Amino acid sequence: METKDQPRAGLSQPHRSSLFACNGILEVMAELNRGCDHDCMYSLEQLHGDLSLAEAVASHFQPQVGVGAEWTTEVGNSPRQDRETVRLDQLQNDWKDVLERSLASWFFAQAYSPKTSQINKAKVICGSVNQFSDVLQTCSIFDVTRPASMSSEVFWEGYAFTNNDSNFLLHFGFTD
Repeated sequence: METKDQPRAGLSQPHRSSLFACNGILEVMAELNRGCDHDCMYSLEQLHGDLSLAEAVASHFQPQVGVGAEWTTEVGNSPRQDRETVRLDQLQNDWKDVLERSLASWFFAQAYSPKTSQINKAKVICGSVNQFSDVLQTCSIFDVTRPASMSSEVFWEGYAFTNNDSNFLLHFGFTD
């Protein structure tokens, strides 16, 4: 586990290009899933690198709840009832398996998802996971749960990733 005394290096130029490519894939697939009654937004964001994952997630969500709001970020604890809580629960699954399932759902199982063969779907998902691998490398994955009051999105799914260099937040959602 990193400490504040050991700053993280951040992304090299090739990894920044890979992050840009990942967001290009996510943006195209979000646009293809857009419907007449909803808008999709999918993104992979690099979070503040010299903070712990919990601190980086807290920093990311702070502007959405307002300065001074009673809320907290917790890792694997029971949420406090008196505060809005963003939870981080570490998943024991391989992050690539989790990502494959989420991509299949968000890319091809929505109401207005593109219709294509199973072979083409598998190629898109495999290519996307490979692109994400360039950015995330060997990492730990956490399920992110946040209060509905933090966003106008009707459905939201999020994962946080941490490796030796960086923290990331992967977000899928849509609004009506």
